[in-house]
Amino acid sequence: MAITLPAIFKDSARLSSWGRVITQFLVGHIGVTLLGSLAGLLLLRWLPKADYARYSFAFSVQSLIAGLTDAGFTGAIIALVGERADDPATVGRYIKAVTWFRARLFLVMAIGSLIIIPFFCARQGWSVWDQANIIVAVLLTVAARSWAVYAPALVINKRMAEIYHPQLALTSLRLSVQVVFHFVGQLTGNIAIWLGTASEAVFNYIQYRKGKELIVEPDESDIQTRREVLRYVAPLSFTVFYGVLQGQLVTFLTSYFGKTDDLADISALSRLFAIFNILTIFSWYILEPYCARQSLAVFRKRYPLIVGGMALPLLLSVALALIWPEPFLFIMGNRYATLRPEIPLAIIMIAVGQIAGALGIINSARRLVFWSYTLVNIVVTLATQLICFRVLNLSRVHDVLLFSLCTGTATLSVNLIVGIYCYYFRKSNEEPTQQTMNITSHEQ
Repeated sequence: MAITLPAIFKDSARLSSWGRVITQFLVGHIGVTLLGSLAGLLLLRWLPKADYARYSFAFSVQSLIAGLTDAGFTGAIIALVGERADDPATVGRYIKAVTWFRARLFLVMAIGSLIIIPFFCARQGWSVWDQANIIVAVLLTVAARSWAVYAPALVINKRMAEIYHPQLALTSLRLSVQVVFHFVGQLTGNIAIWLGTASEAVFNYIQYRKGKELIVEPDESDIQTRREVLRYVAPLSFTVFYGVLQGQLVTFLTSYFGKTDDLADISALSRLFAIFNILTIFSWYILEPYCARQSLAVFRKRYPLIVGGMALPLLLSVALALIWPEPFLFIMGNRYATLRPEIPLAIIMIAVGQIAGALGIINSARRLVFWSYTLVNIVVTLATQLICFRVLNLSRVHDVLLFSLCTGTATLSVNLIVGIYCYYFRKSNEEPTQQTMNITSHEQ
């Protein structure tokens, strides 16, 4: 059948539209990630240890409370809207339902934070003022993130520029103000915390205003929509909670068992992860779609090359850390010169975590996300951590790094074994028949 000229123009316009969206997304996301990493590394060099410990603890608590408050609800909006994306009333109905759940979860988490934050702060001997400052900043930041439920309206309407332009501008402004405070000698941990809170609040409010213009929102959420949302999110919530808790576990272990300097040291070594952020971006936005579109026969041949290609720069980084750790010490600053013996272990820990994450992304792209895989991963990881609790002294920085390394190794092993079995030894060439779970999340 002949293709008419108007059809060609229509397809060309569609491709051009998607190309523009993808370009905006990649440039915006990479820019925000790199600027954010730079801001974090500068804080690491500039803040005194005690201030950096408080800043890192506040950031971890904020990430924990925010993750538990969202519980996967915001990410469910786009999936639930589905093919009805052109209906503003449908989008508004789901956003209203998610807002209903988030408001109640926030109340529970706010009460929990009034217990958790003073408990860990008291373990570190921090003042009541420091505790109050962290509580208020964390709760304001998480409350402001409730506006982020309107961001899916922008994504659905391909308004990526309206997400990343404000975020780039605010991240640049935050970095600039941070630099000014440093050079006038007034940069403290509390100021760093509030710069992050202000930037987050303004950005989420902009998303709220712009997203609200694109939807028709009811006055109240209806119970049928809430039930539909809950049915979708409920199977994912356990995995979301588990992932959020695991992500901040090391900080809370160090806050409980270690001293303020130990917390600063662990946070400093973990901050070296920012060096490898470009690999994380590559995994999500290049590696995942590439692996997803390959046939099984082709993918089997390329799987070792893909894994080897991801591992090579990480192995080179490990070799550098073993032979010449000074570049990593320079990044952290003179305050952390005593951590020279821990640099190789920290880089090995980060490398293992990066490879484990990349293998997980590959498996997800190949649709190897099913109940038994998830449960085995959780059981093996928790069993490894329980053993570490018994044999390691978690008041020492070296042992906390070993704890993280063992956890990452357990996850890497499960991801690698499942991948090799399913790609090379499973009898059927079809995808797994177990009930699948879409637990992939691109937030974080």
